[in-house]
Amino acid sequence: MQVEARLEASGNGSSLYPYQKQFLDLVLEAGVLQFGDFQLKSGRRSPYFFHIARLFTGANLRKLGKFYAEALKQAQWDATDIGLFGPAYKGIPLVSALAQTFASEDDRDLPCLFNRKEEKGHGEGGREIGSTKANRYLIVDDVLTSGTSVDESLVTLKQAGLEAAGIVVALDRQEKVNGGGESAREVLAKRGLGVISIVRLTDIIEYLRAKKEFDTAQKLQDYRENTSV
Repeated sequence: MQVEARLEASGNGSSLYPYQKQFLDLVLEAGVLQFGDFQLKSGRRSPYFFHIARLFTGANLRKLGKFYAEALKQAQWDATDIGLFGPAYKGIPLVSALAQTFASEDDRDLPCLFNRKEEKGHGEGGREIGSTKANRYLIVDDVLTSGTSVDESLVTLKQAGLEAAGIVVALDRQEKVNGGGESAREVLAKRGLGVISIVRLTDIIEYLRAKKEFDTAQKLQDYRENTSV
């Protein structure tokens, strides 16, 4: 996504698209994006936290579906012959929201697939729930941090005889991984998996500066320089 294109799209001197600003307005208002001192699953301390489940209401899920769809549109992603995979548990409502957006706005009826945390031993059995009529599935999740959850999704898809078509998330934290200077997005790209996000950490920093929240923006910038790329 080129900065020049984003500037032209926003029309207000910001490199954020209007939908990105609207998304950040929403997640701040809903308390999804919080600032302070948090410990992540990886053990790192972070000056911000993102809890997308706070948006799990009917109206907000409809908005989320549109935000995800717009991010895919801006990335010129082709949904032809693709399914949507939502890793349990947050990915389940996210896939449902995105699938309904495609159906209602683009007239695309994409198959949806989810996984169970534990394999079911009765009824239809297995770990997968939903349609497997597509060969390739776009992984839909909330946050990209280290890429661990992506690896788990890849295993699930492989066990079902399916392939991943890429990943779309609400937030790319742009974290360094494997003790190196590469982000999870860059590592996944080397494996042939593209990552699309509604926003990145750098977008949050820019948004805060535009709001004149300079202290918080600087804390996130310091964090980015030390632990993110």
